[in-house]
Amino acid sequence: MQPRGVAVVYGTAPALTAKLAAGEKADVLISLAPEIAELAKTGGFAVTQAPMASIKLGLAVRSGAAVPDINMLAAIKTALLRADTIIHNDLAPDLHSQGSWSG
Repeated sequence: MQPRGVAVVYGTAPALTAKLAAGEKADVLISLAPEIAELAKTGGFAVTQAPMASIKLGLAVRSGAAVPDINMLAAIKTALLRADTIIHNDLAPDLHSQGSWSG
């Protein structure tokens, strides 16, 4: 078999969903489960889901600040609510969009 080039497109889950909605074509899509489930509704893809990986997230706070116990959602929420500035990695955009931090 001869080697061939493969085009690989990277992006956040919402950005990739937008590209597909705008008509970009793909033979294979690897994304978060909610985006895959949404694609199943469109009929444009045959989908399957299985745990493929896990993501370990960490939280860093300014030197001298109390380090929250990130095993407790309330402690994370308190740290975020007390912050003047938050830097967020777009690799996990669904934490906010699914309402995990609300209420």
